[in-house]
Amino acid sequence: MARDRVDQHGDREIVMKIAGLLLGVCSVSVAATLRVPGDYATIQGALDATRAGDTVVVAPGEYVIADPVTFQGKSVTLRSEAGPDRTVVRMAPGPQEASVVIFDSGETAESVLEGFTLTGGRGLPGGGGITCTDGSAPTVVNCTIAGNHGPGIRILVDSSPAITNCRFSGNDGRGVLCDYSSSPALTDCTISGNDGGVSCGHNSTPVFTSCAITENRTSFGGGIWTSGGGSPTLLECTITANVAVGGDDFLLDGGGVMSVKDSSAKLINCLIAGNTARMAGGGAACESGGSVEFSGCTIAENRAGADGGGLFSAGGSLRALNSIVWGNLGGSIMVLDAWPPDLTYSCAEGDAVWHGEANINRDPLFCLPGEWDDGGTPDDLTDDVWVRGDYRLSRDSPCLGTGQDGANMGADLGECEPGAPRFRRGDVNTDADLNVADAVYILQFLFVNGPRLSCPDAADANDDGDVNIADAVAILAYLFAEAEPLPAPLKRCGPDPTDDTLDPCTYPEDQC
Repeated sequence: MARDRVDQHGDREIVMKIAGLLLGVCSVSVAATLRVPGDYATIQGALDATRAGDTVVVAPGEYVIADPVTFQGKSVTLRSEAGPDRTVVRMAPGPQEASVVIFDSGETAESVLEGFTLTGGRGLPGGGGITCTDGSAPTVVNCTIAGNHGPGIRILVDSSPAITNCRFSGNDGRGVLCDYSSSPALTDCTISGNDGGVSCGHNSTPVFTSCAITENRTSFGGGIWTSGGGSPTLLECTITANVAVGGDDFLLDGGGVMSVKDSSAKLINCLIAGNTARMAGGGAACESGGSVEFSGCTIAENRAGADGGGLFSAGGSLRALNSIVWGNLGGSIMVLDAWPPDLTYSCAEGDAVWHGEANINRDPLFCLPGEWDDGGTPDDLTDDVWVRGDYRLSRDSPCLGTGQDGANMGADLGECEPGAPRFRRGDVNTDADLNVADAVYILQFLFVNGPRLSCPDAADANDDGDVNIADAVAILAYLFAEAEPLPAPLKRCGPDPTDDTLDPCTYPEDQC
């Protein structure tokens, strides 16, 4: 009998443990999907109802809000059903300053924002589209931050968001503003058409990987501005067609990059081309203790109204290793102090080889140099349009294998295809002239069984890999409507810088 009582007691213990485990399992919430507007009328209403691990899915449409969207520190995902082109979150007009989305409650990488256009925000002192502050580190994926007042995004106070495949455009502040010890990571992002591209200050340390910073325009540092201990790092990025119009605060403008006041910028395997400074430092400028360091970069065809079309230093520090500085209007390098740039294993244009180990001053032989269209105002550099070239190196380039430890000089963009046909974009009838006859030639080919195209690449005026009526329209718009220039090669013969499946091109070599 005593043995039976012991067994019964043991059985009860086992049953109680199993019951406890079952209750624990039942108490664990299952991640839910909440839909807007199906389950909740508003985005914030759905977020307020979430628990950790939940997902809010937003149907296509435009959602006008009066207050910022906030995650409140939750580890949840907010994503659109159909992507940013079809899902817009717009801040309603009003007197208050408010970002469209705010992360300010210590969000982590599990707080995910994906697939929205954020617009209409009023971002002072934060960002117009997004403010990320107070140590927050969310994940932002495939978003378009456009048409906001103030910076597209402002990242500050120890925050470190991961931002991937996003577009910052048309904001009337910097596209990306990093401040106060922030350390964001941006990958595969495009920052274009803003009042300045990137700004880094107060010990911020952002990292940009495979990003395009292009066609931004502001007073100083058109592409990148860094000051007050800001230290951005750029890996495999392009900084192109940015404009610095200058002002009274500094001697220099810095069309592509400008570093001042004990800050530094480090660029690795980057292309810096087609940038403009009203006064000095078309490609990059440093002043008042700022520094810029290039490793394996190509600094080409930038322009300055006065000096230093490529690089300019006045009380700063410039360093370049395995880099190319070539074809810059206003000279390759200009220095206004006793500390010359530290160039090694680099190719710099000039009458003499720039001092430093293993430097050269021979033409790097780009596949296709870019070109400038002055729009009929040759005395005003700031309204010119840059037509991008192909900055890969020809097979016989002196920059191949002559860098440190046998590396190539310049950005790793590859080599030209040997024997690639050369042509002029838009010269469809191959008469070495671009005029209305070329548009007519395309229309005849398309609609009245006209003559064949000897060079389809020349007829592909918009360089989209197809020949259609849009190409005739592009030619006419360029000729008569002051549209932007056609893609390179335009005024000079060259190979097609983009791959396509058009038939082979036959263009008369004597027209080149």
